[in-house]
Amino acid sequence: MKGATMLLCGLLCASGMGGAGQAQAADPPASNMQILHDPSTIVREGNLFYVFSSGKGIPFFTSPDLHHWTYGGSVYEKLPRTVVRYVPANDGVDAWAPDIIKEGDTYFLYYAVSGWGHTDSAIGLATNGTLDAKSPDYKWVDRGMVVRSDGREELNAIDPGVIRTADGKMWLCYGSIRGPIDLVALNPKTGLPLHPHSLPYPIAMGSEASDIIERDGWFYLFLNRGSCCSGEGSTYQINVGRSRKITGPYVDRKGRTLMDEPGELFLASEGTHIGPGHFGLVQGVEGGGELFSLHYEAEKGSNGKPVLAIRKLGWTADGWPVAGALW
Repeated sequence: MKGATMLLCGLLCASGMGGAGQAQAADPPASNMQILHDPSTIVREGNLFYVFSSGKGIPFFTSPDLHHWTYGGSVYEKLPRTVVRYVPANDGVDAWAPDIIKEGDTYFLYYAVSGWGHTDSAIGLATNGTLDAKSPDYKWVDRGMVVRSDGREELNAIDPGVIRTADGKMWLCYGSIRGPIDLVALNPKTGLPLHPHSLPYPIAMGSEASDIIERDGWFYLFLNRGSCCSGEGSTYQINVGRSRKITGPYVDRKGRTLMDEPGELFLASEGTHIGPGHFGLVQGVEGGGELFSLHYEAEKGSNGKPVLAIRKLGWTADGWPVAGALW
């Protein structure tokens, strides 16, 4: 039931949005202890970085330096009926695990809608020409439901992860431990499925919070394994597999497919940092190498609340990612 547990965490963690605590530990604190859960890919517009998270109406936060974050508001007061109508158990307000990408002049924001203990879930899409809430052009436009699960199939359509590949194509991965991680091709003009009636590609099992990045001819699939939402008792960890094709098969170092195996361990709990989850490659970084974002299910000293973190991303000589120091 871990997938359902993760959904409940979106409800429980939402009340902590916008808060900040102080670490009472020897380890460096994760970021500035910004409390949030399920961070999106961090993107940059102008002089600010933006991250979206689980919570009421899809909260977002801004930062000039990736260290000091300010609550910026929410995308919605109430989630669009075009998405919520597929999910009777949802309260019409709470959304989970958003992800964002810019294609041309448009930001595509994907988010999950579900309910406690249910797998009738949907992923919605909203678009905007700017992330600057003070701009006269700032307006989120509902684009409706992208993919869904009906509660009867072996799939839970949550945790969207969006990627644009080097060849200009767009893809969406999604799913939870209650079924496969699926992958669908998107129309880069609309952000909706390129072939609405085609079957998705299953690329992993027994995991959630999927995200794909491309590097040097490889596609890397990052996944969460273990349990979330239990504070310092969470066992979340980030695993990874890779493939020469975005559609898979994704394999570990021994060539075993992630449809059968958990993948290579990328990052687990360490010191005061408990339950890492939701990998995202930070966009718009100037100099200093690659960075990735994540949340910790708990930072000892944060009263069991989930916190945002930024870390350096390194690579081995044979092309496997390595989690570097906190940034």
